[in-house]
Amino acid sequence: MHKRLVIGKAEKHTLDVGVNWLLGLLVLSIDGKAVYRRPFFLKLEHSLEVGDQEKHLINLRFNAFDYFGNVIKLTVDGQDMAGCMEMGPLEKRDTPVDDAAAALLFVTLSHFLFSVIGTLFVPDLDSLDTRLMLLLGGMFYLWFFVKILSGSKMGLWLAAVIFSFDTAMSVLTAFSVPGLVVRAMILYYFWIGIKYQRTVLSRIL
Repeated sequence: MHKRLVIGKAEKHTLDVGVNWLLGLLVLSIDGKAVYRRPFFLKLEHSLEVGDQEKHLINLRFNAFDYFGNVIKLTVDGQDMAGCMEMGPLEKRDTPVDDAAAALLFVTLSHFLFSVIGTLFVPDLDSLDTRLMLLLGGMFYLWFFVKILSGSKMGLWLAAVIFSFDTAMSVLTAFSVPGLVVRAMILYYFWIGIKYQRTVLSRIL
C-alpha cells in the first residue's frame, strides 16, 4: 500500500506513506526522505511538524482493522486528508540496511526452525540446552531485526558484533564450509548496511 499527498501553497511538500505488509513496516517520507519508519502490529500513531516558513502539523494514524476501511488516516492541521490522498506508484526503495535486516530475519527464522525441529536433520541438536540457546538467540536476533527496521543505528552494529562472535564460536566448535559461506554472505550484508548508514544516513540525520 502506497499513498501520496501534496500539502502547502507557497511552500509545497510531498508526503508519501508506504506500508510493507510482508515486513510489517510503515514508512512516512517527506520529499523523498524517510522521516518515520516503524514496525506496526495493529495500531500506530505519529505526529510531526512540516515546513520552514509555512508550517503544518501532520498526524498519521494507522489501524490495520479499521471498520470503515480507512487503514491510513492522515490529518493536516486537524483536517482529514483521506479524500485528497492518491495512490502513488509502488516504487522499490530498498536500501542496504533493508537487505541487512532481511539477512538478519533469515538468521532469526533459522534459529527458531532448528530449535523446534532441528533434531530431525542435525542429531547434535538433541540436547535441550542447545535447543533453548537457539531459541534464545532467535529471540535476540528478532529484537535486533525490529530495532533495525525502526531506524536504530546501534541495532545493526550490535547484531553484526553478536553474529560475528556466533560465527567464530561456530567455526571453532563445528567447522563447516557451506555454513561458513552462508555466514560470510550474511556478514557481507551487515557490512554494506553499516557502510550505507555511515555514508548516507549520517547526512540526513
